[in-house]
Amino acid sequence: MTELIYKEKIFPNNSANSYLRDKKYNKVSTCPYCGFTVDAIQESLQLFNITDGKIMDITYKCTSCDKIFHVCYKKLNKEERFEPFSIFPSFKGRNFSEHITGVSSRFVKLYNQAYKAEYDGNYELAGCGYRNALEILIKDYAIKVLEESPEEVVKCKLYNAIKLYLPDVDMGKCADVVRILGNDNTHYERDYENIDFQVLKQYLNIFIDMIDVKIKIKNPPVSR
Repeated sequence: MTELIYKEKIFPNNSANSYLRDKKYNKVSTCPYCGFTVDAIQESLQLFNITDGKIMDITYKCTSCDKIFHVCYKKLNKEERFEPFSIFPSFKGRNFSEHITGVSSRFVKLYNQAYKAEYDGNYELAGCGYRNALEILIKDYAIKVLEESPEEVVKCKLYNAIKLYLPDVDMGKCADVVRILGNDNTHYERDYENIDFQVLKQYLNIFIDMIDVKIKIKNPPVSR
């Protein structure tokens, strides 16, 4: 399955359910069947009361493959918008290139554990997990691609690893965004709670693409 894409939507004034009028929700805009990013058609909607908020179940029809899928959203009374927490069909992890997998199979495992947490709506756990996955990828890259000393790499903190093993300024900047926002999810008081979770994901994906390119350049299929 490709990356899940979320788009903030607002229920229209003419919504059939008066409670939903002008309410915000993060619409899942990736079909779990075909993986295409679509503005799926809403087929049906049910709203349920829970002790401290609302549960919303929406049935969608993909505009690409025409298949039906379901998304459950939850909104606590104190929260501003509905967030997805369950999607059917069930979660499938992200596939990575053979270059990334070959360098760091553990990164792939940790990334998909964090991705599952995100898929379930557990964004703070996902943020911590993506930060952990980043560290594993950087250190495996340093050891297996840059051929740095494993003993030195292992004991290096992530902040220093980024500085030492990622001399490319753009790579370092992307890694720092993930590090800082990921670390923020581990703190009792958060400094960057106003920054949308998807910002972390965007910079992590940019970084992964950069690492992938570096590995390919380091290991060309042919040479002089």
